[in-house]
Amino acid sequence: NRLDRLISDISDFSRLGVELDSEEIEKIDLGKLIPQVCQNIESSHKECTIKFSASDSDGWMIEAHPDRIVQVLENVLINAISFSPPESVTRVSLKRKNKMLWITVDDEGPGIPEGNLDSVFNRFFSNRPQDHKDFHSGLGLAISRQIIETHGGRLWAENRYSDDGEVAGARFIIELAPEG
Repeated sequence: NRLDRLISDISDFSRLGVELDSEEIEKIDLGKLIPQVCQNIESSHKECTIKFSASDSDGWMIEAHPDRIVQVLENVLINAISFSPPESVTRVSLKRKNKMLWITVDDEGPGIPEGNLDSVFNRFFSNRPQDHKDFHSGLGLAISRQIIETHGGRLWAENRYSDDGEVAGARFIIELAPEG
């Protein structure tokens, strides 16, 4: 099963550029799409809770490949859930910052070692504990970054800190240009 998943992920990664060039770009309302993705993931991962918030009620339109934006959201959310303890809350927010749309995904996991904040987006990189039960190829975040960059956006990670300076979890930020 692990080998099949690895081969499938490598195949997806190698075809991605060609597929993005040939797929149709559509207008997407992130204010509607993100809650749907959150609900789908939450229903299939019963051990987690996902809370979505948006700073406004409209104006969340982008031009993109819908299936690929869903793929990015699923990759980032499932990654956040997999590093968080059971019964934790993953928070997803949508806001405007510097005329761009920002999607942030905050988890309650151990955070990312400072030296790996960019490495997590490298192909085949994995920093999971040895006893982690699920197999991950180390391609999900690399694919996600490639998709977002193809859409003219950015994807990066940082740690969240509590008031006492301790790491409180990881944060993934997706920045996309609004429609127009």
